[in-house]
Amino acid sequence: MNRIVSKRLLLACCLIVLALPLALWSPTSGALAAPPAGPEVTPAVHHDTSPPLRDIAPKHASGPQRALPLRRGAPPATAPKTPAAPDPVVQSAPGGPATS
Repeated sequence: MNRIVSKRLLLACCLIVLALPLALWSPTSGALAAPPAGPEVTPAVHHDTSPPLRDIAPKHASGPQRALPLRRGAPPATAPKTPAAPDPVVQSAPGGPATS
């Protein structure tokens, strides 16, 4: 009789130990809760305002002003007159209608 009671008590304790984490980790506790429907909006902490541009004194450059020469890019690469191999991605038929 004592053995049966102790086995039942041990089984009950094991079930409680296994069920407790499941009860604490329920969807209502927030772990699996759905995100809010709209955006999260928080109020501003501080607003900065700068003075109007008409009231800001221009910054003067130090030294004499000079014109900067235009930088010319690299000359365009010349394409060969005839391709060495046929273009592997050229389309043989017109594409279908554009979809968006």
